[in-house]
Amino acid sequence: MPSTTSTTHTPVVTAPPTVTATPLAPFPQTRTGDGDDPYIIPAPREGETVPPVMITQDVSGSRTISTNYIPPVDVPPVPPLPPVTVTAPVTSSDILALSTTPLTLVPAPAAGEALVFQSALATYTYGTTTYTGSGMLQIKCGDTVVSSDVPVTFLTSATGGTATFAALPGVTPIVDMPLTLSMSGGSLIGGDGTLSIDVAHTVQPATPPAGDAPVTATASSTTTPKSTVGTSLYARKNR
Repeated sequence: MPSTTSTTHTPVVTAPPTVTATPLAPFPQTRTGDGDDPYIIPAPREGETVPPVMITQDVSGSRTISTNYIPPVDVPPVPPLPPVTVTAPVTSSDILALSTTPLTLVPAPAAGEALVFQSALATYTYGTTTYTGSGMLQIKCGDTVVSSDVPVTFLTSATGGTATFAALPGVTPIVDMPLTLSMSGGSLIGGDGTLSIDVAHTVQPATPPAGDAPVTATASSTTTPKSTVGTSLYARKNR
């Protein structure tokens, strides 16, 4: 009986291609997949940290790009609040006392907030007797002068008139303090005319939005200003 030889055939197993993970070069990058469709990763913006981006390839040769980078959403900046204008009446007795008793034009804001003076227009209405004297009118926030000096000469005429207060540059807002009218370098006597002052200002929040200058200064007034009826006239927007 012829001898037989038994042969065992070992099947050849071909391992699938190894899935590769290769870090990409600096952004932006384009990689080609099936059908030459490009993979595109946007360039990060300045200051951003982008997680690693990997390309993987499966057995069929198809490539997949992956990352947990999510492009940030642009958030528009918060626009500043428009100026608020308060009209404060000033009586003759108020005018005569300005050299010693400041007059409140805009009451103090909520705790931690600051009034930022923008400008003011004073309109003088002549009565029956002219004022005499000299000096400078100025607007303060606490003890800090925030406006240009205005000579009182427009109050010594017999025809009435107007005067404009401009904001001084570079003044640090003072929290928790009102805007007041005062007189320096002289005083007025006689006279019975009156004033109406339109005060334009903004209110700086206690915690400014990102990018705004922080409120750093605080002050307390050493004088007790007399208040007008500005409390009832004053109406904060967006409070």
